Order: sequence, then structure tokens, then C-alpha cells
Amino acid sequence: MRRHSPGFFVVIVGLILAPLSFVAAAGGGGGGSSGGSVPAVKVKPSAPTLRCGYLAKLRERVACRLRLSEPELAEELAIQYLPEECRALTSGAQEACLARYRALQSCWEKPAGIPRTTCAVKVLGITGKRGAMFKQCTKKIGPARAICQREGRDKVYALIKFRLYDLSERAEDALKKGAPREAAVNLVTAMETNKQRFNRAKNYAERRKTILDSRQSWQQFVAKAKGKENRRDYLDEALSDLAAVK
Repeated sequence: MRRHSPGFFVVIVGLILAPLSFVAAAGGGGGGSSGGSVPAVKVKPSAPTLRCGYLAKLRERVACRLRLSEPELAEELAIQYLPEECRALTSGAQEACLARYRALQSCWEKPAGIPRTTCAVKVLGITGKRGAMFKQCTKKIGPARAICQREGRDKVYALIKFRLYDLSERAEDALKKGAPREAAVNLVTAMETNKQRFNRAKNYAERRKTILDSRQSWQQFVAKAKGKENRRDYLDEALSDLAAVK
């Protein structure tokens, strides 16, 4: 999903719908008109509708959003703010997903690369090296150790998915510079699909395969980007992070 100025989250705008009202002359005691003017009707404005969010398939929604202008995207997100990763979740998991996306919005204001990732690390509460952070959990006893390990993994997993999202943003930036639209749609669709795959993965091998597939999709995008994006080695850090908490 494209972010908006600069992140894709926008503050939900209140849409005020004027009630249907009539300006009428006094009526007669029998219910008929007593003469006077014909009532003037104020037309009720129609509520804005989703341009993309209603579409059934993920790829269709991605392609549609990439065609929207900035004002159109702002209106779309004001009506429905639901990142694709969160859309696939339910109940409390969806609320937690939305909260994470909102918390990370400030990081999209940072330059791509180390500043942006450093921001995400800070927002997610990751301290020190991933392996060292995870190793600290071994000093805890009983349930506290398991809780520490689970929370540590969740933070690192969130950072890995942030890196996948970052590739989507880089592809959209390249699109604005002239990269082929179809290539950008393919890349963003792949990253959104792979974030959902990552969430469903049952073990280290499945998560690692998801990252490797994401890197392959990125390399395919770079090959078609007409020089608008040249770096091919993204996600090395994601693989290292995953290995640190397996």
C-alpha cells in the first residue's frame, strides 16, 4: 500500500453528510398546500466510496492503488486504512498489526537505508545486536524465559517485514522515476504476499524461504527497472536477523 505524505497512514477524516432537508410553505389543515411556493429540495451529497479497497484480489488492489493520485489515495485511506498484511488477520491480531503500522509511520520520513532501518529498530524496541538481545532471555527462569524469547522474536520478525515493505516503497519510488508499472505491481504484490506467508510460516526454514523468494522478486524487479533502481543485495540483513533468533 502506498504511504501518504510521507507514510501511507493518514488521519481519518470525518465525513459529514448533510441531512435531506426541505424548505416548505405552511401546509393547510387538511394536509394539502395552502398556496405558497413548491418545497425546494437540497440534494444529499453522496458519501465517498472506495476505489480500490473493495476489489477482491490483492494484485487488483495493489494495481489500483498505484494508479491513484495523492489526493485520491488520501481519500481512499480516510475511508479505509487497512494494510494488506493486516487485512489477512482478524480480531486482536489485526488491531496489533494496525498499531504497528501506525507506530512505524515516522520512519518513512527518514532517508532510505540505515537511517530508516535505525528508526524502525528504535520504534520496535530492539536493543543491541539481535543475537545478544535474544541471549539475554536465557538468564530468565521458567515462563519468563519463554515470554522473553517470544517477544524478542516478534520484534525481529516485525523488522524483517519492515524490510520487505521498504522494498515496496523503493519500487514505488522507481515507478515515479520511470520504471515499468507492471514490474512495480509485481514487486509490491510479491512483498505483500510474502509478509502474509511469513506470518503463516511454521518454522525457521519456511521463514528463510520467504525471505529468499522476496530477494529473488526484488532482483527481478531491478532487472526490469531501466536503471531506476540498481541495488540487488537487499535482505541480507533480514537473513542475518532471522538466523540470530531461530
